[in-house]
This record gives sequence, structure tokens and C-alpha cells, in this order.
Amino acid sequence: MHYIKKISIDILLFCCCYVTAILIRFDISIPSNYVNQMIIFFPMVILIRINTFFLFKIYDNDYTYVSIPNVFSILKAISLSSILLVLIHLCTPIFFNFPISVLIIDWYMAFFSICGVRYLITRWRKRKLINFKNRKSGERVLIMGAGDAAESI
Repeated sequence: MHYIKKISIDILLFCCCYVTAILIRFDISIPSNYVNQMIIFFPMVILIRINTFFLFKIYDNDYTYVSIPNVFSILKAISLSSILLVLIHLCTPIFFNFPISVLIIDWYMAFFSICGVRYLITRWRKRKLINFKNRKSGERVLIMGAGDAAESI
């Protein structure tokens, strides 16, 4: 996948997570005095999260494998971006009334949705590869300990 596709998927997920976190916090009826703050804070959430993903080189990894180091990198990037968002929230007078619990819910949802989508893409690609390989005739063999080299056999 190219950078643009990866970034587009992440932006879509970040948007959905942020809006869903607000809807969860306010039980789906957002008070009118929070709407302007939500709209102003929304682009900052997206920009800071995408920039921290670039900082932690999340987009350099391919979706072929989702490993534990990748998950930790995602966790670090989302945590750093959430800390930065909380600092912006605390230092900017316009956001004093906006609840921090939205950012906590957003952190949780962003982490699990980003990891979940990467895992689903990985599983979908492997299933597609397995279906392609099953079309060939021959006997199935289990090769242990060969890593990526085993796939080429």
C-alpha cells in the first residue's frame, strides 16, 4: 500500500474515533456550547496524530506483518499525540470547558481501531495468498523455522 492509502485509512479512523468519543461522552446529544470547540479541536487531533505517526515511522512498515514492535510503535505514537492534545487542551483558554474524558476515550478507540484495521488487512492479505496457493495442485508441506524464505518454496 502506498503512503496515501495508509494515511487516508488512518485519517478516516481518527475522524471516526474522535466523533464517536464525543458522542459516547455526551450520550449522543452534544450540547451546543461544545460544538464550536469540537470543530476547532478536530483538525488539531488529525494533524497531531498523523505527524506523530510519521515521527514514529508507522507508515514505513508494510501491512504484510503486524508484529509486537509495530503495535508498540503505534501505542507510543497515539500516547504521545494524546499527551500533546491534553497539553494543548490545558494551555488554550478556549478549550477549558471541553472535557478531557473525550481525549481519553479517543486514545482508547484510536489505538484499538488502528491496530485492528492493520490486523484485518494482514489477515485479508494472507487469506488471499492462501486461496491463490490452494489453486495449485500438489501436496501440502509444513516447513518450520524458515521464516519468510518458507513462503517462496
